Amino acid sequence: MINRLIVNADDFALTSGISRAIVEAHQKGIVTSTTILGNCDEKLLEEAVELSRQNPELGIGAHLVLTTRKPLLEDHKTLVDELGNFALNEKVDLDEVYEEWKAQINRLKEHFKLTHIDSHHHVHLREELKPIATRLSKEFKLPMRSDVDNFPFGIKVDAGFYRETVSVEYIKEACEKEKGLLEIMVHPGYADDMFLQEISSYSLPRQKELEVLCDDSLKEFIKENNIELVNYSFIHLK
Repeated sequence: MINRLIVNADDFALTSGISRAIVEAHQKGIVTSTTILGNCDEKLLEEAVELSRQNPELGIGAHLVLTTRKPLLEDHKTLVDELGNFALNEKVDLDEVYEEWKAQINRLKEHFKLTHIDSHHHVHLREELKPIATRLSKEFKLPMRSDVDNFPFGIKVDAGFYRETVSVEYIKEACEKEKGLLEIMVHPGYADDMFLQEISSYSLPRQKELEVLCDDSLKEFIKENNIELVNYSFIHLK
């Protein structure tokens, strides 16, 4: 049985519905942490800033992006398609990736006290991109969500809470079979967000995730087993 649990909700500020659902899962459920898209829309960023201000215990990390919407830096041609949207392929200039991700982190740092780094669609774990994410993790002194073969700081990451496995039982079993500190990756959201259905293949199941994360029996399980709900803020890099 674990003794500490991070429940990180990806995709803060992807849509307004997702941001509101993440906050609800934090206020009424077990979500302790979230990561916000580095290139999110300015209006959605403003909403996220206000939601964060209202919920100071919710850890906020940087969700680095290379696959959705447009980059912050307009002159990085190897990262985009003919319309200027992100189009990740094997021909990307790695220096451009570094500069874009650094710009995304700096943008978020203006508004949040960042707790850690991960990425949209897990691109920071790709073989050619992971060294860039690791470099930025060291430069900004931010812990980075790692892959299952290299748990950072003793944190095992469970990414299996997805589609058919979304259930109270899945989270309970994940807590029971591991020891120490565990992060469970989640993606709650409101299914009535039409824009989400246009930009993401994972839309309707987000509503079920929200329901599970706020389930009373799950909260009672965590309490009965003395599992401490935490976020990445307790990890300090030198």
